Amino acid sequence: MTTELQYRNVTIPVPEQSVKHFAHWVLNKCGVGDHNLTIVFIDDAEMCWFNDHYRKKTGPTNVLSFPFAEGADEIIKGLPIKELGDIVISIDTAIRESIEYTQTVEERLRWLVLHGILHLLGYDHERGPKDARKMDNKEQKLLKEYSLPRSSHMPQLAINVDHVATIRQ
Repeated sequence: MTTELQYRNVTIPVPEQSVKHFAHWVLNKCGVGDHNLTIVFIDDAEMCWFNDHYRKKTGPTNVLSFPFAEGADEIIKGLPIKELGDIVISIDTAIRESIEYTQTVEERLRWLVLHGILHLLGYDHERGPKDARKMDNKEQKLLKEYSLPRSSHMPQLAINVDHVATIRQ
């Protein structure tokens, strides 16, 4: 499995290793760790074009997902290719949202990558409230699991030797 990062009209640095690591983690957690993924970082102007061209909507959004086999010929769908699809992220919008939500840009990019991957896997909050809750619950569960420090998974036992000696007496 590979996660490829591409940049179009973007001059702002992206934390590549962090984004790739998180994407791999999410793919593995969702059972598609053997699939390839492409994440394309663009600016708001290009995101406006994508929204107009593919969604007939005006203005930029933060993330769009394009599943590999969606709308493809049956021949392509049947190929033994482990390609999940493409996620397109507007870095301009991600930065604005990170400020709005008091997050680091890296935290915001994590959420956008997760959101994009879930869309590639068929989750869709735009189908209605039930689907929106299902997607939000999955996002929250995965974000919480990812942010747990390793030490919180292991029980710790601490013994104060002085107290043990006191109890014996």
